[in-house]
Amino acid sequence: MRKKIILFLMGALLVFSGGLLAQDVEGGQDHPLISRIPESRMIFYEQVSYNHYTLALGDWDRREGEFEDSITLEGKGTRIVYFVPETYSPTEIYLHYKTALEEAGFEIIYSSDDLSSRFSQGIAQKASFAGGLSSMNRGNLVYYIEGTGDNHYVAAKGDFAGEEVYVGVLIGGGSIHRSAPLVVLNVVEVDEFRGGLIEIDTEWEPETPERLEITRDDAEGSRDHPLISRFPGAKINFYTELEHDEFILGLGEWDHRGEEYAESKVLEGRVTRILYQIPSDRTPREIFRNYEAALERADFEILFSGVGDQLGKYGEALYRERYFASGVSTGFRRGDIGYYLAGATDQHYIAAKTSLRGQDVYVSVFVGGGSIHTASPITLVNIIEIEAMVEDLVSAGDLMEQIQMTGKALVYGIYFDTASYEIKPESGPMLEEIATLLRDNPEMNLYVVGHTDDQGSFDYNMTLSRNRARSVVDWLVENHGIEAGRLQAVGVGPAAPEATNETSRGRANNRRVELVKKLID
Repeated sequence: MRKKIILFLMGALLVFSGGLLAQDVEGGQDHPLISRIPESRMIFYEQVSYNHYTLALGDWDRREGEFEDSITLEGKGTRIVYFVPETYSPTEIYLHYKTALEEAGFEIIYSSDDLSSRFSQGIAQKASFAGGLSSMNRGNLVYYIEGTGDNHYVAAKGDFAGEEVYVGVLIGGGSIHRSAPLVVLNVVEVDEFRGGLIEIDTEWEPETPERLEITRDDAEGSRDHPLISRFPGAKINFYTELEHDEFILGLGEWDHRGEEYAESKVLEGRVTRILYQIPSDRTPREIFRNYEAALERADFEILFSGVGDQLGKYGEALYRERYFASGVSTGFRRGDIGYYLAGATDQHYIAAKTSLRGQDVYVSVFVGGGSIHTASPITLVNIIEIEAMVEDLVSAGDLMEQIQMTGKALVYGIYFDTASYEIKPESGPMLEEIATLLRDNPEMNLYVVGHTDDQGSFDYNMTLSRNRARSVVDWLVENHGIEAGRLQAVGVGPAAPEATNETSRGRANNRRVELVKKLID
């Protein structure tokens, strides 16, 4: 467990009166280590349990897009932006902070009151202001920071009870966007990444009941995949599960112009896609590192991973996948998913593979930070269980044999996307066999009965099953010339299961079409 820094030992640092003001951003609070200049107003606040931070130790090199010198820190971070009354000059504010840090025993590792006008631009670029709490449009916040003149800066290091603490303070004067001075305060309590927040269950058996976490905030009918857990506090905003489909697994940078991955692999099998919304006090890096560590602990083969510029516009690429046309969602309309994915900042991605009981399983995880659309990070988890589509379909003779023995025939091999009643093209061979059955037996009339599993509401599943049965009838009439009067579509939803709905295999058996011999017109 992380050791708490003994903040009361740093009393000398609390030289300003400060305190939470009514006009502060709601939910923001001063860091207990260091107070604010009197009458300052807090316009941005963010505190996260783990992230990586770039601490500037030199001026900003605009051409290289880097500071002349810097160090990378990891641990708990607090970032606060203040507007300071115009009665204080940037020089006076800078001297207050620098003096307070020195008197509290901090080592000043870099300071300057003669920085280029681009230094504040570097601070804005290296810090993510997309998340956190803000009293203004986040995009405008960057304008305020980048546009500051008369830049002053101090970076300091402290060691308290064996714990390292770093402080970076940017002070900037007025700009064309505002007249008041501005302070950007970063406090980093150094700690190593510990992981362990994501679990992978390689002993999961499709035939056994799943250990799922479901919250009332999740999209109705959604659930975690039993192979991999969710990040603590996450909720499901979108969910789709496809019995059999094609999936393009990104294994390289997304070329926006060419609209393709530098490298990819086409997969085929059972596809589950889950989009989680993560609490805003967590960072994409922490979320990603936990998934990465979990996959490595479970001995997955890492096929590709990347961060930021290594990926291109990955969120946009993932949104282009057609799986978001169906499924269940909450918190936004399906069309709005594009904003969350394509607009996500601080993007991370990993693709991995394993073999469980002789079956190849692929996992891809995309993590994105907040955007102007949401302060919360998002995580898109895709699980692809490889299996060849059943090609040895029952023949028309097999169907007739079932009907003669039991009065009905169970039909698999007619495919729909989740929540859709549009028949997929790969269903053609099975529908051809049904048409052959009807042509070979012109005296036979049938009920075409649609069945679903019990995920989702009863009324929803009743409507879906009826619409799917109607789609089968329409296909046979329009594409195979079967007389419409010989067929009647019926939907019974989840009311007549073939197997238990407590397992994914059972639910798959329950999603079916039955052909029932119709004796009375």
